[in-house]
Amino acid sequence: MRLTALTEKRIRAELYHGNELLEEKILKGHLKKNYFVLNASLKFPVFYGVFNVYRSRKTRIGILPTGNLTLDYDTGGCGMLVIFPLMCAGNDSYGIEYKRIKSSR
Repeated sequence: MRLTALTEKRIRAELYHGNELLEEKILKGHLKKNYFVLNASLKFPVFYGVFNVYRSRKTRIGILPTGNLTLDYDTGGCGMLVIFPLMCAGNDSYGIEYKRIKSSR
């Protein structure tokens, strides 16, 4: 995996197997407290004006002082009747640390 900052709001993620590039993607987000944060929220009416669903996902990518890559992921959602929350779920979150691999490039 190679991450390259393009701008303050875009990074390029490249996935390699050996020297072969398997996939490349441009990620959109913003910098916040030394992390690159990707937010994804959805709000869609199930029964327009009566019952609505809201979902959110947040991913943070950062480099630790050891040089390792850290990835945090957090999700949540809520179902609302008009404006009153009926059922909420989520706060599934986890953090993963990936050890830095010395590159031959």
